[in-house]
Amino acid sequence: MPTVSVIIPTYNRADVLPSTIDSVLSQSYDDFECIVVDDASTDDTETVVSNYDDERIRYLCHDNNRGANAARNTGIQAATGTYISFLDSDDELLPENLAITTAALEKRPDCAGVFTSFYTVRDGNVESVSIAQPGEMPFERICSENAIGGFTCVMFHTDVFDDIGLLDESFRSYQDWDFFIRVITNHHMVGIDEVLAIHHLHRQQISSNKRRKFDGQDRFIEKHGKKLTRVGRANIQYTRGFIYADHDEYDNAAHAFKTAFKKYPYNFLYLYYYIAARCGKHVYSNADSLKKRAKVTVYSLKRWLL
Repeated sequence: MPTVSVIIPTYNRADVLPSTIDSVLSQSYDDFECIVVDDASTDDTETVVSNYDDERIRYLCHDNNRGANAARNTGIQAATGTYISFLDSDDELLPENLAITTAALEKRPDCAGVFTSFYTVRDGNVESVSIAQPGEMPFERICSENAIGGFTCVMFHTDVFDDIGLLDESFRSYQDWDFFIRVITNHHMVGIDEVLAIHHLHRQQISSNKRRKFDGQDRFIEKHGKKLTRVGRANIQYTRGFIYADHDEYDNAAHAFKTAFKKYPYNFLYLYYYIAARCGKHVYSNADSLKKRAKVTVYSLKRWLL
């Protein structure tokens, strides 16, 4: 029985799936199974997986398209490992990921899971970095923002799903933040401030997900609105601003950033992005790039000094 079950939900990602699977097979820690759950793809996903001659890889397939959380749940129910690590099918784990996250959970058996820092990459270039807060994630903070990230940067004890249940399949987006709040309501999660994963962005994600993201926000507020802090409600609007900006709707983006600032006028980034969006695409793009580059530079300098 493997120690770790890596679950990869996928739908029509045959072109990038090999890089994702290869990142698992390249781990320095090899006591794992890799479960690829095909959510009824119409491309060559099954062929891609079948080309791997490795008994640690398992392929499961849905008869119809049910969504990412449904695919993750299928993987959870099939998993035989002590720990579960999620990996989106266009992302990658860095080589030491499973070794470090498994060791962290073994040191803290009282914790439900761990989360790591990760790079966001677009067109092969590091665009930004999300730095995990080391130590336990406070409940108030997870109710203020998704300070953990996405499913690619987390590992959980399998037992946590017996306690709080499977992932909510009604979410079209915001699936990760919903689950993290559910976990931290009664359990602990610990951050690891080392970059151990890569989240890839591409145009297809942006162009196809606007309505899905807004629907996810609405469902999230319906379910967790009473738990959200003042900052949390502001951050919903802040995120909505980025969604509009990704679709070149800068007037709508400016309105969302302004709404965030009104709800919580102590975060200068709300005002920073409001002004940038009001000035249009060129200024907004430069301002956004500057902020992201600064964060990557600070992280790199910190790691160098250490």
